[in-house]
Amino acid sequence: MNLLTTALRYHQAGLTVLPNDPVKKYPVGVRGWETITPTEAHIRQWFSTERHAIGIRDREGLDFDNKGHPSAEELYHAWSALVDKIRPGLVPRLLCERTPSGGFHVVWRCETIQGNQKVATRPPTPEERQEHPKMTFVTLIETRGQGGQFQVAPSPGYTLLRGDWAALPLITTEERQDVLDCARALSLADTPTLQRTERENSAPYAADASERPGDIYNQYARSDVLPMLEQEGWHVVASRGDAVYLCRPGKRHGVSATLGYVAPGVLYVFSSNASPFEAGRAYTPFAIYTHLKYAGDFRAAASSLAQRYRMPTRTIDAQTGEIRDTPPLIRDTRRDWRATGITLSELQHKQFEPERWVVESLLPEGACIFAAKYKSRKSWLALAVALAVAMNGRALGQLAVSSGRVLYLDLEGKQARIQKRTGAILGVQQVEWPSNFHIYTKWPQGDEGMLELEHWFASYPDTALVVIDVLASFRRPMQKNEDFYRYDRDTVDPINELFERHKAAGLLVHHFNKGKHDDIMDSITGSTGLPSAVNSMWGITRDPNNSELQILHIKGRDYTNEDPLSLRWDHYLNMHIIEGSALEISMSDERRAILSCFADESAL
Repeated sequence: MNLLTTALRYHQAGLTVLPNDPVKKYPVGVRGWETITPTEAHIRQWFSTERHAIGIRDREGLDFDNKGHPSAEELYHAWSALVDKIRPGLVPRLLCERTPSGGFHVVWRCETIQGNQKVATRPPTPEERQEHPKMTFVTLIETRGQGGQFQVAPSPGYTLLRGDWAALPLITTEERQDVLDCARALSLADTPTLQRTERENSAPYAADASERPGDIYNQYARSDVLPMLEQEGWHVVASRGDAVYLCRPGKRHGVSATLGYVAPGVLYVFSSNASPFEAGRAYTPFAIYTHLKYAGDFRAAASSLAQRYRMPTRTIDAQTGEIRDTPPLIRDTRRDWRATGITLSELQHKQFEPERWVVESLLPEGACIFAAKYKSRKSWLALAVALAVAMNGRALGQLAVSSGRVLYLDLEGKQARIQKRTGAILGVQQVEWPSNFHIYTKWPQGDEGMLELEHWFASYPDTALVVIDVLASFRRPMQKNEDFYRYDRDTVDPINELFERHKAAGLLVHHFNKGKHDDIMDSITGSTGLPSAVNSMWGITRDPNNSELQILHIKGRDYTNEDPLSLRWDHYLNMHIIEGSALEISMSDERRAILSCFADESAL
């Protein structure tokens, strides 16, 4: 189909068709092209030769430019994935075409239309700034709208990938807003915005400018930002890599800001209704804390933080002579007493999310200490439960699960062993192994490991279960002369809190000690600080009356029934299967006979 035929077809469909210079992409030979209403005679005159490209005015859409990094290809796929998360099925309805430079046009019809807008930008590179000293941003995505125009297929170099200009899809005002906001979410901001953020960040706000609480907060408290925003009503819409896409308080869906996309820990807001934050502004963690907790009073916020920190110091190792920087001690803002208070009147009407049971009646959200003796197949049990969660199966042969993504930290194992065991449980060829089951054999310890878990949940908010095998390889080592109880509480309670906050469960694989105890849970290695720090505990022992059975003991804050379960190892399925209540199955033959006599007597 030649340009004249296509131009006439577009004109007959009610589009405003203009003759563009193919290279300059601008109407030529037409006075007042911004307001002219072309006739069929105009179209025939303009396109009787192949000198012009087709331009279409007054239709709204996105123009993805190909200007270095990120490329138009990356931007388009990131945008379409984000839109699909919020508005499934919308992207395939929209017209899409490829431009000669490798960019994209995405176009629609809507009762709402605006003029041209720059919706996503990035700061110029040093090379670009050297070539253009006054340049403050590079446009990544912009709109064409009322008064603007697209150069379109089948003009030379343009390829229609989806849709028809003569039959543009009609979308709602709400859908249009989401399409534009998802494009704004890909903005890396501009130089003035980032310079303003840096100026706020570099202001001393303290008597001694060498010890600035805001700097320390930005460095060490990034993981506090997302929980703090969620506490104020923000919620995560999607995540991609280190970037989290957020919806503002009071809005059910859509994207209002990004966290960690412009820079690590930085909130970039583009919603005009996200008070106390302004649209088109970037905020560091310290600025977020200040606006949410101290109404924008940076000095008051810095003063408060200074009282919470032990400032970083330098120490010298007496044996090696190594100079070490001791990080500051920061009291977790999530435990700030100011944020926990509530009156009974408020509590009476407060709505809580229902508690999540990742495994029906057995594994609630939060951390669960899972202990047993060496060679009791506890890692096999943890793996089988994790596979059931990832694949929406049945745990222990019969218990329903709340399915989701699984993170498995096999810190004493190796990939080959996990492969062998998974193959034994699922079968090497019989079934496709789940892609939402992630295995790591190395993971940082202590505070760094916790920070990486925070990043994990920010990237994968659909995570339902984390298995840490074993706990000792995850939490920090115990310090010399450290109180045993405090060590257990301080290293495990934050793990439990993190899982609760993300509505996920965590199996912390642990060991029994060598002592003999009336309560099997007292056999768990450690102090009484462990049971006080977690939501639940599991312990496996041998059935004293049946060598082929094991007993799974459970205890926790949320169980309504703590009766132990009897487990049988199924040699065909290579997993533990629930036989029933251990109180009934594991009783001795003598006791069963006595109880039977009592039952017979009562029947007389």
